[in-house]
Amino acid sequence: MHRLSSEETSSIRPHFDTPNLRLVVDSIIDGKTPARVWADDPATPRTVLAWEGRCIYLVGDFEGVETNNGLREIFSTEIQLEGQSRELGFFKLYYSPDAWSLRLEKIFGPLSHTNVERRIYCSVRDSSSRIDVPSPPLKLRQINAQLLQSDFAHIGSVKDEILGGWPSLEIFLDQGFGFTMLDGTSIVCWCTAEYVSEGKCGIGIETIEAYERRGIATAVAGEFVRYALASGMNPHWDCWASNIPSIRVAEKVGFADRHDYEIAIGTFGDG
Repeated sequence: MHRLSSEETSSIRPHFDTPNLRLVVDSIIDGKTPARVWADDPATPRTVLAWEGRCIYLVGDFEGVETNNGLREIFSTEIQLEGQSRELGFFKLYYSPDAWSLRLEKIFGPLSHTNVERRIYCSVRDSSSRIDVPSPPLKLRQINAQLLQSDFAHIGSVKDEILGGWPSLEIFLDQGFGFTMLDGTSIVCWCTAEYVSEGKCGIGIETIEAYERRGIATAVAGEFVRYALASGMNPHWDCWASNIPSIRVAEKVGFADRHDYEIAIGTFGDG
């Protein structure tokens, strides 16, 4: 297996052949999502491994014994050790085709969960319907440099969300976007663009527990979707299939074109 330079990553795109994987790979190729990428052949890859944070992607040919041994070595000597040093805890393992599922534990060791269902919505059916914004003192605010430099409560969590998918806050401000809901000087919900590439993006959203079930996430997500579409960008919503509140928010703001898929979950271990 060979570590690919950023200039070589365009060759891996054909193997990322599902809606959720295409969203990720295009952002990696565009350089907006930092990731390490390995392939058995840089020019004409048959098997590809990519890693960014708590997400590992394995695609392509699954039958090469020597290649699979190389994958195991990369995981055990680089990915796993760094995951331990960064105290990442767990990783989500995305793969295609499904036949990889029979070989995952030979490469990554025992997995804590397999066949975990996720759901991605790939288009917005209608964003024209009015979504009520909660009344004052709650206030919608777009993420900008001034907000990121503030000492608002939970600003650290907003920065962590951004840096989990972007090389830096500065690049996010230049090439991404997002919205928050403020209650005075406390950020109670945030929604940020992730996996951005030409004409599309993913969504990262979180609401402080005490503010859930009040329509706040729907209001923030609705504003995010309107802004994305006005900017010529098609947003995607990806979540656990068991996360009913997230699914309800997605469908309230108009998401459609649903695709379900399965992943596995493992742990980096304690070192």
